[in-house]
Amino acid sequence: MSIVGTLVYKEIFGKLFMNPWWYLDGKMSPTDEGDETFSTRLQQILRKYAMQPSHPQKKICFIDQGPSLLIVNPLMASLWRSETNRLANSANVYQAASTLLGTYHKDRRESFVDQFVNDTLSVEPIR
Repeated sequence: MSIVGTLVYKEIFGKLFMNPWWYLDGKMSPTDEGDETFSTRLQQILRKYAMQPSHPQKKICFIDQGPSLLIVNPLMASLWRSETNRLANSANVYQAASTLLGTYHKDRRESFVDQFVNDTLSVEPIR
């Protein structure tokens, strides 16, 4: 693999995999303008998904949040992330009762493909 190919994969990983909700706009209604920082805020909620374990022997981990540490149940955080992704991407009735949100997000993701390609190819080392 070439260095350029590696840089392209790095951009894809950084933009899509590190922020799994990059396509969410936070609109509360079709006329709402949305919030461009919504996906970043949602990712931050995942990072702060703090809860006391219901059973003391459950595996927990600690996330450094500056001067304090949060007790996090990684299994519940993972489940929440998976369910959010499933509901936001349900494009057929076997995934969710309503496909309206999933279809909206599918169209939204597809509309960003050209911009994503242009942004990725315009990064200094790749040009």
